[in-house]
Amino acid sequence: MKHKLLSILLCLAMALSLLPTAALAEEGAAELKNYVEVIGIKAAEGKKYETFTEAYQELKGSVASVAKPENGSSDGLGEESPLTLQAFDDMFTAQDGNGDAKITYKIHGTMVYDEKDCPNLLTMGRKASHYNKDQNRHLIKFEFIGADENRGATLMVNSDITLPYEWWEGENKTTYISFENLTLSGSAPSGIYATQKFFQGLDFSIKNCTLSGIKLYNYNNVGGKYSVTNSHHDTIRSKVIHRPPNHFVNVQTHSVIIHFKNFLVDTIVHQNLAAAADRNQNQLCLFGCMITSGAAFLNLFYTKDSFDFKRHSVSHF
Repeated sequence: MKHKLLSILLCLAMALSLLPTAALAEEGAAELKNYVEVIGIKAAEGKKYETFTEAYQELKGSVASVAKPENGSSDGLGEESPLTLQAFDDMFTAQDGNGDAKITYKIHGTMVYDEKDCPNLLTMGRKASHYNKDQNRHLIKFEFIGADENRGATLMVNSDITLPYEWWEGENKTTYISFENLTLSGSAPSGIYATQKFFQGLDFSIKNCTLSGIKLYNYNNVGGKYSVTNSHHDTIRSKVIHRPPNHFVNVQTHSVIIHFKNFLVDTIVHQNLAAAADRNQNQLCLFGCMITSGAAFLNLFYTKDSFDFKRHSVSHF
């Protein structure tokens, strides 16, 4: 009987000892509701980062190591070539057949993107997409994807999104950036604005997203594609602004295709203010879009611009 009583007390003691561990485990799980996975960088595999800043601080050194000279003459984060092609291939694990590497940011819960203390955050510190021209290695594709297909994950954008620069003669490379399955919000003054002074083309897309209190803005001196599909604003006043900048003398003109499909928007502003000698050939297409009550369409354009509106409802035009 005595041994039985001791056994019962021992079992109770063991059960009680597990309570704090279980509580801590539950608390840890709660802390990981909001995090980002960085896919495409070897050093980030299997990790969950509670902030973009944490990811930046941990991965910046790894990205730098691909091209940082042993003598320390540079930090490896400018436009240096990789120490070896294998070093590039080992670090950037998501490449297409052309040697173009991609980084995917998978968002869980609510995450904040802000470059204030993290310059070149999109590339984890690297300034140029170009790594090696002869062997065609570039870090040039970027995705932000919500873990929940129903837009349950939120990306708060509080700054411009600095793209890596790409301006090497004869390469004609296009930079890609996309947002998918997300609620997009934030306090960035220009809104969702992916930009860089020196690059050759931009393919920008938003798919299956809700824009909550933030505008879209495009003001880049490059050609390319800019598309928004199956997305909408959930605020009364919203703007999509496409403004090709003034071209300077001896700068090649570019054409831009802007494509909106199944998109609810309040105001679209399309401005082409290029000088007469440098007019763009731009296309603005709307398919199945709803321009809401009180909407306005502002267009300051030259004759080379074309506009195509199909199957859309306009309450005021």
